[in-house]
Amino acid sequence: MALVQLSYFSRPAEGVNLKQDVKSIVNTARRRNRENWVTGFLMFRHDLFTQVLEGQREVVSQLFQRICTDPRHEGVVLVGCETIRKRRFAEWSMGFLSLQEANRELILRYGESPHLDLRQLDHRSLVEFAAEFSAAAVDRALPELLEVR
Repeated sequence: MALVQLSYFSRPAEGVNLKQDVKSIVNTARRRNRENWVTGFLMFRHDLFTQVLEGQREVVSQLFQRICTDPRHEGVVLVGCETIRKRRFAEWSMGFLSLQEANRELILRYGESPHLDLRQLDHRSLVEFAAEFSAAAVDRALPELLEVR
């Protein structure tokens, strides 16, 4: 079976309690992803979810369909999906960080201003941003990242 990497954006639905619902999303994702050999990384801010998922094509496709119908998400947009040889987030059943933790230097590598709109990135740039973001966070040992590993 083919290994794929998929990225998407969505908005939190009206009435979503980010603190409570993100914790629930991450906890459920970690359990299900381990069971299905899915890896990935979720980034969020008050108005945006951005996620990269990796796994077997059929499993990732089914997961993405569930996300599309999840009432906590609105405006789900597939950024890209490609076959990969090696996982980029192999150590994460579901890593996550608030985009508020991104440092200015990293943001400026991907955009022209400190107010980077991740929706402007293509799939590969988004994956690279997530990989650098997660590595920088591990280096700084952010509590919310280590909590969900």
